Amino acid sequence: MAQEELKSGTNQEMKTTAQPIITPQQAEITQFNAFLSGHQPQQPLVPQFTQL
Repeated sequence: MAQEELKSGTNQEMKTTAQPIITPQQAEITQFNAFLSGHQPQQPLVPQFTQL
């Protein structure tokens, strides 16, 4: 939502509020993606969950 506000918003106060939200979120996304790339998915311990 914050990125959309920067892109399309017209209220300067809201745009100013959006950027400090985006920067740490992008860092968290990068960190999470790095974690995921280093860990292979595992099969669920309960076989029935693979059928969902």
